[in-house]
Amino acid sequence: MDMRDEIKAILKKMKGEWFEEEENLFSDGYIDSFELIRLIVELEEAFHIKIQDDKVSPESFNSIDRICKLITNAKKEG
Repeated sequence: MDMRDEIKAILKKMKGEWFEEEENLFSDGYIDSFELIRLIVELEEAFHIKIQDDKVSPESFNSIDRICKLITNAKKEG
């Protein structure tokens, strides 16, 4: 499973529903600030990374592409 598919699987597991990949996850209300904490934990466990507090913002998690970029950068810093 590639990174994008794994992120989508995590989101589906969290929400129990599907979303259009183009959706803005925060702006369109798919996830909220409380769910963001759970998403961070899930991503850290799945990808064996640590997401630094200064990297956490709704914008960083607003799309699959942005989440991929965040994970890639966390792996490099790592």
